[in-house]
Amino acid sequence: HDNRNTTSISPYNEQIAGTVISRYDMAQVIYNITQSGQFTLDDVNTSNIENAIADYRQIPTRYRTAVKYCYAAGFIVGVDDAGTFDGEIAMNRGAAATVLCRLLDANNGDWTVPDNNSGTETPSNNTAVKDMITVK
Repeated sequence: HDNRNTTSISPYNEQIAGTVISRYDMAQVIYNITQSGQFTLDDVNTSNIENAIADYRQIPTRYRTAVKYCYAAGFIVGVDDAGTFDGEIAMNRGAAATVLCRLLDANNGDWTVPDNNSGTETPSNNTAVKDMITVK
């Protein structure tokens, strides 16, 4: 396979595709997208959501707004039953795809903001997530 012309068509290549993104950075990217005015999303109530995030005090100040928003919206959930965010760990492609599907579902009106933001519950009633789970 000849990749010589790939970069002239697209700015993305395998080196960029293999770049690691932390959960903190993914939360910031998703938050920035939601605040850009390009997406139509229901209001997300972040009041007291920090109480559901076990390691909230360890989250760097610059990420707190984004983490609270993404956690409350259900775009990114805790890594354990305690609701630990663990923002320094890398997201794998599957987790990143799930987050992006949730964001697209929210934009299409197919996303239900979780009532209970505790732990790792994966909303399975949302279109893109359900489609991804059923793909064989």
